[in-house]
Amino acid sequence: MYIDPKSFSMAVLEKISAARGEAGIGTLGEKTLHAALKLTLEPREQFREVPVGRYVADICNEEGIIEIQTGGFFPLKDKLAAYLPEHTVRVVCPIPAEKYICWIDEESGSVTPPRKSPRKGTWFHIFRQMVYIKHLLPCERLILCPLLMRVTDYRLLNGWSEDKKRGSVRYERIPHEILDLRELCTPEDYAALLPAALPDPFTAKMLAAAAGLRTPEAQNSVRMLVHLGALERCGSEGRAYLYRRKV
Repeated sequence: MYIDPKSFSMAVLEKISAARGEAGIGTLGEKTLHAALKLTLEPREQFREVPVGRYVADICNEEGIIEIQTGGFFPLKDKLAAYLPEHTVRVVCPIPAEKYICWIDEESGSVTPPRKSPRKGTWFHIFRQMVYIKHLLPCERLILCPLLMRVTDYRLLNGWSEDKKRGSVRYERIPHEILDLRELCTPEDYAALLPAALPDPFTAKMLAAAAGLRTPEAQNSVRMLVHLGALERCGSEGRAYLYRRKV
């Protein structure tokens, strides 16, 4: 799958311009990131929002179905189960690798200048959501397409903490640039996400250090990689399991 950077930038501008014409960022039913990706991946209107059985696919064209999932995978599980017997499905999953945050005061309407978030998304972010579709994987017709992106989040100052930031609602996510993308289907595809410097065998804690993950994230990742056939458990080191690449 290829996404043309220029076409994507133009689609983002088109969506933002339409939103401003209505009343401002985030006022339209479809958010900017989702709409821009859908328009870029399929410029032909007749192949967007296509009924497929009981569901409506974001895109359905000659190459199969594309679903753009900017949130969790849980809402997709029944939809994918219905599609996969007859269709090849790509699930496009944007990951904010570089993120800036603007805060919106609901009372005054003022917006703070963007500040860079210390949190960085990685390819391993996708394993957090795969638990919801684990029963469908691995499958040669299901291709996961994570995108590393630079984005700006607009958040409402309506959280429960004293500064109203914790527990706040994200109002809109504006994409700026696609930094990288992958297509994941085979055990080899998933194994290629592992850092090259990772020893073999390794523990989840070693993966966490090599990939910049928290230990629970690394533990979840290795469990999914074992399920996908990319890793196998091969003993233990103290109280920690050891894993090695199968492919």
